[in-house]
Amino acid sequence: GPVVALLGAVAGSLEEAPPLDHREDEIERICAGPFTRRTPRAVDAYLQRSKRLVPLSHALLEGCDWNPDESSCRLLDKKYCHITDHGAAVEANLDRSLQQLLAMNRLVAALDRQRQVAFDSDSEEHEDLLRSTWGAAVAALDLVAGEERPREYARVSSSVWDELGFQGADPTTDLRGGGLLALRCIHEFAARWPYAYASSLVMASRKDLAYIPHAVVSIQVTFLLMQWLKDHRLRNVFYAQGVEEETFFHLHAKVTARLVRYYFSRNPENAMAFNDIKKDFVAELERELWAYGRLHGTTGVQ
Repeated sequence: GPVVALLGAVAGSLEEAPPLDHREDEIERICAGPFTRRTPRAVDAYLQRSKRLVPLSHALLEGCDWNPDESSCRLLDKKYCHITDHGAAVEANLDRSLQQLLAMNRLVAALDRQRQVAFDSDSEEHEDLLRSTWGAAVAALDLVAGEERPREYARVSSSVWDELGFQGADPTTDLRGGGLLALRCIHEFAARWPYAYASSLVMASRKDLAYIPHAVVSIQVTFLLMQWLKDHRLRNVFYAQGVEEETFFHLHAKVTARLVRYYFSRNPENAMAFNDIKKDFVAELERELWAYGRLHGTTGVQ
């Protein structure tokens, strides 16, 4: 289905989510029984809507730690709510869930810091990443074409960067909206999934009035995904697939490629139609995220 195609859901059926309501013992029911991929998602949703747990929710959002010698259940008992008759399993599952929530919030913060780092031409690390991105991109194009074309790297060159979907001779001008994270996303797309990257790039770069700059589309997707991460729309996806950078890069690659296909499937007369088509595309993804959240126990769009 479209949700699986977009989100690359892990193989196999996921366990049924614990029932949620607003009774005081809800946290016990969420964490009772075996720990599953759904448990931290349900705890996260509970924290988001529980007025009693607002202080703890804020602490987790900020990536703060709690005393590891004091279990999460006792912390909740003493400070935020009353949990009765919780056993070792409930306590252990709540601890594991809160640790995943912390990991999620720290990942979001780390990615957002990268997004805010502007490309620095005086940084050897930044320049190396730019050159490596160019190398991965042209290697992907050659792989799909079945032959190697002679090319020479040039830091500032319209011909070099136009082929990769940038708008000018200096690619860093396009990166201003997404910072270093946007460049890393392009690099990971080309290096990890070269066939998908090159196919999407070639489709976007067709020589007619509907041409769209592929790198700019990629940067816009990076910005969109970061917005959705920060407002909790993508958290269910990460809890299911892994709270790690690779999940973000994989989502970025899938959504970028899908946006390019969606755009051309609408048969635009020219590139001026891109913004309106992108709005329709984003609305479709929002509906799928909502359905994904409903399927896995909590809403994906708030």
